[in-house]
Amino acid sequence: MQRGWEVILGHLLAGRREGIFHFTRPPEEVARLLQDNIIGAMLFAIAHPDIVKPKDFKEKWEEAVALHAGWKR
Repeated sequence: MQRGWEVILGHLLAGRREGIFHFTRPPEEVARLLQDNIIGAMLFAIAHPDIVKPKDFKEKWEEAVALHAGWKR
């Protein structure tokens, strides 16, 4: 679990350097929030494979990244 958010943090910081992400909170907090979102989404998908559609999953994930990391599509 510890290493997961650190990997996400590395990607977020690289995205900030490249002008892709614009955080409104500390990047460490954003990384932890996104990791929590990833784990929650995976658990939901496992528990409800009959209602989780890949297209919907992708759209919801993009919304989460936009919300937490300030990413604009």
